[in-house]
Amino acid sequence: FMAGFTLPDAPEFDEWQFFQADDLRQKLAAALEALIAHYCAQGNTDEAIPLARRFVALDPLHEPAQRLLMQTYAQAGRDSAALRQYELCRQILQAELGVEPAAETQALYRRLRSRPQTETAPAPSHNLPPEPTPFIGRRQELAQLAEFLTGTAVRLLTILGPGGIGKTRLALAAAADLVEKEVFPDGVYFVPLTSLAAPEAIIPAIAEAVGFPFQSDNRPPRQQLFDYLRSRNMLLLLDNFEHLLADEQPDGATLAADLLRHAPQIKLLVTSRERLNLYEEQGYPLGGLDVEDTAVTLFQQAVHRRLPHYETAPAAAIEICRLVDGMPLALELAATWTELLSLREIAARIRQNLDILETDLRNLPARHRSMRAVFDTTWQSLSQTEQAVYARLSLFHGGFTAEAARAVAGASLKMLSTFIGKSLLRFDPRRRRYESHELLRQFAAEKVADSEEVRQRHARYTCAFLHERESDLKGMRQQTALAAIEQELENALTAWQWAAAHRQTDYLAQALESLGLFYQWRKRFGEGEALCRTALAAILPDDATDTLLPPEQRHLAARLLTWQGVFQLAAQQLGRARQAFQQAQALLDDIDLPQQQIAAARASLLLRVSRISMVNDFAGQALTLNEESVTLYRAIGDEWGTALALDALGQIYANLGDFDKAFRLQDECLAIRERLGDQLGIARSYRLLGLLVLHTNQLSRSEAYLQQSLALSRSLGNRGDLLDTLAVLGINQLFSGRFAACLESFAECWAIHEALGLAHEPFTANVTTARALVNLGRYEEARQLTRRTLPGYRQSNDFFYIAFSLLNLGRMALATGDVSGALAYFQESNGLLQGMGERSLRPDAPFCLGYAYRARQDLPRAIQAMREGLDIAIETRPLNPMRFELPLMALLSIDKGEVERAVELYAAARQSPYIAHSRWFEDVAGREIEAAASALPPEAVTAARQRGRDHDLEELALALRVELGE
Repeated sequence: FMAGFTLPDAPEFDEWQFFQADDLRQKLAAALEALIAHYCAQGNTDEAIPLARRFVALDPLHEPAQRLLMQTYAQAGRDSAALRQYELCRQILQAELGVEPAAETQALYRRLRSRPQTETAPAPSHNLPPEPTPFIGRRQELAQLAEFLTGTAVRLLTILGPGGIGKTRLALAAAADLVEKEVFPDGVYFVPLTSLAAPEAIIPAIAEAVGFPFQSDNRPPRQQLFDYLRSRNMLLLLDNFEHLLADEQPDGATLAADLLRHAPQIKLLVTSRERLNLYEEQGYPLGGLDVEDTAVTLFQQAVHRRLPHYETAPAAAIEICRLVDGMPLALELAATWTELLSLREIAARIRQNLDILETDLRNLPARHRSMRAVFDTTWQSLSQTEQAVYARLSLFHGGFTAEAARAVAGASLKMLSTFIGKSLLRFDPRRRRYESHELLRQFAAEKVADSEEVRQRHARYTCAFLHERESDLKGMRQQTALAAIEQELENALTAWQWAAAHRQTDYLAQALESLGLFYQWRKRFGEGEALCRTALAAILPDDATDTLLPPEQRHLAARLLTWQGVFQLAAQQLGRARQAFQQAQALLDDIDLPQQQIAAARASLLLRVSRISMVNDFAGQALTLNEESVTLYRAIGDEWGTALALDALGQIYANLGDFDKAFRLQDECLAIRERLGDQLGIARSYRLLGLLVLHTNQLSRSEAYLQQSLALSRSLGNRGDLLDTLAVLGINQLFSGRFAACLESFAECWAIHEALGLAHEPFTANVTTARALVNLGRYEEARQLTRRTLPGYRQSNDFFYIAFSLLNLGRMALATGDVSGALAYFQESNGLLQGMGERSLRPDAPFCLGYAYRARQDLPRAIQAMREGLDIAIETRPLNPMRFELPLMALLSIDKGEVERAVELYAAARQSPYIAHSRWFEDVAGREIEAAASALPPEAVTAARQRGRDHDLEELALALRVELGE
């Protein structure tokens, strides 16, 4: 209640606030307890458990709340979670109060341990699409597939067969059975490969299916995905693999073999018209449905979907099933003719054209036929106009909308309805998209008479579509636009490649910004860079400054180079990024176009070059470039670009220690993003504002910003931003003295980090977790964590984390009586921080040295260390360290016999929740001060404490610095 708010010299207000907060806390506790009881009585533990966790969070020392959470876990069958909660409760009670759990809590623990374990694992996840129609037959095949996939001998199972034989439906049915039986703990995922143009696209397709976002580290996407899958026990269903096989290496089969080698618990279920020809491959040739049983049932079902009251003649239906060898797609297509032909007429026409149902599978009977008869029959049933339109639709990869079909192929809604009726197209009402079977699409592609003209229309339409999404990406329809581009990505890449090959610079210029933002925000930097490289190779000569290049082409090349540098910088390829930016600058510096026309490209380039300068510690240069970028964006009225540049400018001022200026810039940036509705930008601004005010000790205000960022990132499903914001929140909770909450935030960071399959350890999480453990007095846990992680920091020469790990080790050593060890740790840390030249990071080390020197009774050096720490803290206004000197000054006052002064200073220090709740400060200073105070009259102690509570801490720090002299 009103956390962080107080009135000077108003003890009555403080007392009122305390009792109001306590009353509200009790009411909330009672409400939570009632709700938990209500849901548990209904057996709804899914609702009860989060409420029970919140009940515990109100006061972790309240054992009835701990017991209620344990009982709720137990009711849910989650006994291991209940036992873990007991251990956490025991650790908290021991750390905070030095006591064991109550007898009632211990008795509950013993009961839970003694009863049979009933907890079950959560159902594995999957992304299998729902069945469009009931699955018919294939019982024996399903049993055989299950035997292969649940055994240990087979890790690559390929369902082989011609197009239309039902490979995908069978694979999906088999996968669904395995989901139901919970065979794969980490899930079963469907990866459609139909729309992929090259084997390289398999990696992002698998990542998209399993929900893995690529990271901006030095590992290539292939390695990132392999690292993520290495420990997973998972089934991947790779559908329609055949077009990714090739004679040259590496092809799709090579990737499958590499995946199996790097991820030993992964199994692959593949559908393909061709074998992958791998040593570990178990082939499973698939024939047609049983002609006189399931094939007839499927055919009748397909007929009745079109003509509900149609009565099929059994003999004629069996004949059709036999003619097509029970191939499901052929049966579906045959059923469409019932609106025009009798079954006997359909059968007669198929007989005349059976050569089209030809297949290359060697182990199929000779009587098996070709699918082309079915395709040709359907094709002949179309008018010439319909044939031309349907052939043009074949240029779409991965489906299309009605609008796209009209613009590119001239297809009306009535014509699309005709194609659906003839099973030439399928319509997905949820996605509002039309799709054709891939074999039909390939068949139709052979019939396109005006191929080049249609390809140009396809490229023109798709690039215009991308251009139209640009404003949405920067505004309120951002998420919708991202989803739309994801859906059209294969079409977008096809259009981009055609436009690049034909040097259609207008098309490329339209599409560039949307595709660039898409790949940047999805963290698919390698694909984005390759996109730019493809276009640059087509439109830019070897000499990037060739004055003969048309101005519009130079302008586009500069934009492409800028985006290429963005992707290279994100992938930490600084040298290549710098070179790309230099080429872009050379093009823009010598271009015969009005400056207003190229201002956006110049502003974008300046912004990116300033980031390179900041990475290289050229802060002054970065500041100049960024301010020029802001000016240009403002001049052309580009609010989104202005916000982007203000964001970066604020970070530069923060790095320079000017937090007031940085905050004003970030506040202005947030206002613009809120006006635009830029949700991703708003979440980022909230996080950066939270970090800025955190550095100026405004803890409550910082948390408010961070909670807004967290809520928005969670609603957007943006786990990368969520990870970053949780880390800042954990630091906030640390300095707020909420050490247990800090550990919880970083535990969630760890969970997200693991779920994303990141290779590097979360350094901030490790160091801050260790510091929280130190402040809880859990020194051995902190020591083990720090000793495990410190070698990695040393190996990577990360001096910041080395220095702060050493400070943590020194604090542990000092608290446990190892003064010499503590001094060595503090001295090494101080030396590293001095070498880094970051004064705002340094006050901690001198203060810690002061404690160690005082413990060694070297008072002159202790005082000198205090002077140095106070000088830095007063100059840079860092987070909290100006409060850290007060317990040390109190100890030095004891050494001078000024016990009342010591009591006063320690009471002043305890205004900081970080110090008040810290077991470490109690161990190194608090107990000694209390022991000295016990010799004073009680009224003197009370008065001294009141004087301490009345101090303004910043004014007190300044006064102490004057008192210490030079």
